Amino acid sequence: KYTWRQLERGKDKYVFDDLRTDLGLVKARGRKLFVQVQDATFGLEFMPVPKYLREDPEYHGGVAQQASYPDGKPEEAKPYGWVARRWDPAVRERFQKLLAALGKEFDGEIEGINLPESAIDIPYAGPLMPSGYTREGYRDALLETMAALTKAFPRSTALLYANLMSEADPSGTPVYLR
Repeated sequence: KYTWRQLERGKDKYVFDDLRTDLGLVKARGRKLFVQVQDATFGLEFMPVPKYLREDPEYHGGVAQQASYPDGKPEEAKPYGWVARRWDPAVRERFQKLLAALGKEFDGEIEGINLPESAIDIPYAGPLMPSGYTREGYRDALLETMAALTKAFPRSTALLYANLMSEADPSGTPVYLR
């Protein structure tokens, strides 16, 4: 597992040394490497995205807080982690550039690459709801990013952990992960 922040240390400044080292280790043992690019955390202490995303207004902060809200009350949400603003076109474009750079160097060299789980806890109402977020926009963003991943890695296996997305609209009708 490699965080986005670990792989892109500044805008377009990709550092793949850790991945190259790990690939060499597994190849030397006759094994294959499967990579996960992490853009979310489940704790507030570690930021998974590059610093420039958080500082440049073009990226709207780069991340959003994940939050739990008991009893279905988003207005009482309590933050517990971070997730890249996957639904934000500017942030998504940067992430897809990272995937293209990884593919250029590692497609066919690694066994596969996966995007982290689709399940995120973003309040759909209340003070912690991030700007621009909609469930439909999030779903569409995941589909677009998966298409970019498969384009970047035509020879390696490309995966998305699709799990526990918001599966119902506010009326309770399932519409998203199906």
